[in-house]
Amino acid sequence: MTTIANAQDPMVAVKRARQAMQAGAWRGAAHRDGDTGRALSFLKARFPAAHAVLPRVAVAALTKNPPSPGCHWCTVHMLAALSFDGADAYPPRDAATLAWLGNPCSKCQARHARSDAITASVALYHELVAGGVPPRVAAASPTREAAYQHLAELRVFKQTQLPKARRPTGTRQASGRRRADPPNYYRNPIPWPADAQVAR
Repeated sequence: MTTIANAQDPMVAVKRARQAMQAGAWRGAAHRDGDTGRALSFLKARFPAAHAVLPRVAVAALTKNPPSPGCHWCTVHMLAALSFDGADAYPPRDAATLAWLGNPCSKCQARHARSDAITASVALYHELVAGGVPPRVAAASPTREAAYQHLAELRVFKQTQLPKARRPTGTRQASGRRRADPPNYYRNPIPWPADAQVAR
């Protein structure tokens, strides 16, 4: 019972399948889809629990030697970038994929950190906009506290706006005296006659 349960446990199956893959046991599988097809066929026949939880691109990455310096996550990144139709998107960094591909190198760790920061920023933006924060304020706010602080500053600014200047009632000279308008100067626009026609 213990052996059967362990064979059906995805994490146990992934670890055993990784060892078998690294030993080259997958190369004997017959398939027309190259190395990736042979590896998938091998997993489906020998480790179905691992085959069910592992992305195709992760299986394909383990059939290739990782770059030096680098890791299998580097290979996954390259394969995902070359997948123009999106069939082999970058896999999620869940427990099964991490156990299958191993720990990422420092370069991949930095790329994962940037990806996580972008994902968190986009999620915060949508959360703030859904909560009533203007999109411009939400986009310029790195944190929720900063967004609410910007909103408070905008309210204070709108309440303390200077009153509009009054329109001047006449033209003044450099000395400050009021100068009389010329005879042909009209302070208000001339009303357009109601029966006037537009020139064509």
